[in-house]
Amino acid sequence: MSNPYQPLQSNPGQVPGPQPGQPMGQPMGQQMPGQPMPGQFARPYEHPQEQTVMVLAIIGIFFWLCSPIAWYLGSKAKNEMVAQNMEPTSRLRTWTTVAMVITILGLIGIGITIILTVVGGLAFMGAVASESSAGLLPALSAI
Repeated sequence: MSNPYQPLQSNPGQVPGPQPGQPMGQPMGQQMPGQPMPGQFARPYEHPQEQTVMVLAIIGIFFWLCSPIAWYLGSKAKNEMVAQNMEPTSRLRTWTTVAMVITILGLIGIGITIILTVVGGLAFMGAVASESSAGLLPALSAI
């Protein structure tokens, strides 16, 4: 390939215009539209797991265990795209964020449930113990 910064040399038998392998209408030495400049991301393309991330994030709204899987797959797909110098699509970033939010809210909900269960159990045990002087055995046998 010739250096695009060298001045054009005039050959008597050469017809001006695109050279073999040069697209029509493309000036010599310029990049094709849509190709990244060095150090830039390429045009976003859909990652093969993008649909999977979206579906798992939506299912994760109803069945919480699917959202951490969607978060993992979305993060993995984004990292693969960045490693290949490609920009992740906004849809992939959005559904990965949705899965992350659902996962975090689910973990907070599980934590609150555990705390309330322990506190409620201790309160129940304290109430039962204060009602009977003999301990838990008479109260539990009545149930």
